[in-house]
Amino acid sequence: MSKAFDIRRIINHIKRDVVLAKNTIGTTLLVSAGLLFMLCVFAQLWDKKLDSEEFMGAFGFIYFISGSLLSFSFFREAHNTKANQLYFTLPISPFERITAVWLTTAVLYTAVFSVMGLLVGGMSIFFGSLVLGADFAMSTLFSVGYWQAVAIYMTIQPVFLFGAITFKNNRIGKTLLFIIFTVLVFVLFNMVAYGLLNYGYDVFNGGPLRNQAMEKTESDLSVLGKGLFAIISGPIMLIVTYFKLVEREA
Repeated sequence: MSKAFDIRRIINHIKRDVVLAKNTIGTTLLVSAGLLFMLCVFAQLWDKKLDSEEFMGAFGFIYFISGSLLSFSFFREAHNTKANQLYFTLPISPFERITAVWLTTAVLYTAVFSVMGLLVGGMSIFFGSLVLGADFAMSTLFSVGYWQAVAIYMTIQPVFLFGAITFKNNRIGKTLLFIIFTVLVFVLFNMVAYGLLNYGYDVFNGGPLRNQAMEKTESDLSVLGKGLFAIISGPIMLIVTYFKLVEREA
């Protein structure tokens, strides 16, 4: 196999993964579509309309949960003692393999789920207008909240790939524990940084400048904390997942 990066190998690997996981992918999308439809119809019972906040709340929740679960359906062959030899002898490099899996579970999944969400949202609005007498307003489905949901998923999703390749048993539970531990570390980091950077404001004794210190800390550390979390859970976790994959191949 050539060591040069080859997009064709990535495309072929994506096709292979999709074909092998077609039943899991199909079931996940069908269940997600059914849940989204019911939530959208239920939202129209009260005010006879489906606004963008209601739709994006249901869409974002199901989109995140389904994508997370779907991510764990990959790398199963890497943990199977009978199948991993064939899996790791495929003509593809670890970098190309992790790229293919990420494109499938993040980019391709997002595109397919978005189209499905639009269709299901439209069907629920049509059903609501026909049966419940709700307003027929398709233009209110997607809003800025869509891009926020996609950004959050793209940031967190590499953590689930890390869990999928790292843990052999109880992968979902162990990955959730890892996420909880990471969040607690960030909370502790913010608390320590808050105390160190604002010690002079006498915040621990309830000094008069406590509120000013809180505002300053929120404006300074919130951006820093979010940036660090995004970097660690995004590109750094992808790099760690790559090395875990190399370790599995060895």
